[in-house]
Amino acid sequence: SGTSFIFAGGSGGNPYLQPYRADQLLLGSFNYFAPGAVAEVQGFYKQVDSFPYTANVATTVNGNTANVSQPVNGDGGDIYGVILAAEYPFTGVLDGFGVDFNYTLSKSEMSLNTPLTFSKNMPFPGVSENSLAATLYYQRFGFSGRLSYTYRDKAISNNVEGSTFSIQGPGGTPETLEVWQAPYGELDAQVGYDFSEHFGIVLSASNLTGSATHDYLQ
Repeated sequence: SGTSFIFAGGSGGNPYLQPYRADQLLLGSFNYFAPGAVAEVQGFYKQVDSFPYTANVATTVNGNTANVSQPVNGDGGDIYGVILAAEYPFTGVLDGFGVDFNYTLSKSEMSLNTPLTFSKNMPFPGVSENSLAATLYYQRFGFSGRLSYTYRDKAISNNVEGSTFSIQGPGGTPETLEVWQAPYGELDAQVGYDFSEHFGIVLSASNLTGSATHDYLQ
């Protein structure tokens, strides 16, 4: 007798993937207002023609329908925004200390081969609307130290589970929903000391706040 099984999903590849193609424009202004210090503002625009992303595709095998996670081709879209950044090394009684700051505001929209149930378009996977990085550092007399905080707003998932997820809605109606990464912030630290030009020691600690990433369904 033959062997039977119930298809419950899986993962697969895609031999028809296209490369990432985009036309990009970047305009910026830089002001070196003090020794070792700089303030900058940049505007960017990316017209994306094609890009691969991971999606859960509803697939039927032996009469059973389940999701198969696989890379698929995006139909293109736009990413645009602004970058604000500054670095300043202190002087006087705070000589050796400095700050470094970067903030990015990004807007994006892409088209999907698979229609979404509750929206026509969604942001690019992994692109948060707001993200920032701030660092306080010290470097003098062979000692060095850095305390860095990074944060990103929510974003469409670019993890292995995919950017979309198909389910059976009320009455058996198929629905394709978005998968989102929750906002995430992380605090890191590093201290070190140089005994000579060729020898030193560095101690690093990541995610001091014990933050955890998680995704959620739309």
